[in-house]
Amino acid sequence: MKIEMSYQKKSTDALRNPYVDYTATESYPLCPRVILPSWWPDITIELQAIASLPGRWDSHGAPSPDVNKVEAAAGLLFCLCQNTDLPKPHVNPTRNGGVQFEWEVGERYFEIEVVAERAATYLYCDDAAHMEETGDIFEDEDPLEPVRDYIRKVIALSACCALNYPVSVSERQG
Repeated sequence: MKIEMSYQKKSTDALRNPYVDYTATESYPLCPRVILPSWWPDITIELQAIASLPGRWDSHGAPSPDVNKVEAAAGLLFCLCQNTDLPKPHVNPTRNGGVQFEWEVGERYFEIEVVAERAATYLYCDDAAHMEETGDIFEDEDPLEPVRDYIRKVIALSACCALNYPVSVSERQG
């Protein structure tokens, strides 16, 4: 089941209410009518919890999360959800005040860390193929399709496991 919502302009209530019209950042325009995954309200709740963490929230004294980075993370994930059946990521706060999204299946792992209001980094690992790739995402410069491709690589392994199909050696290497 998918939730249909309409979005228009940015609202300061974006993290408090998942049904408010908003644009997470100025440069990522949103479609007038958008169908979001059924897990979107859950992610919104998780992002709200991250945004409300106090200073010194971990054992190393990490500062409170930066609300601008949390909103940017919501916007980035929102854009990644466009025209794709993106599975729900694991969501974590980072020690530098940002947000990290993770997808992991078997020996494949992909993470995105929002490091600034308009920038993120990513890491893709495939332990079976002994492969690791990193990169940067800049809001005004980079298309998100390569990021979606990494997530699809992780999910492809999930589909094979769900159907009890063995993953071939060639698929593990590429």
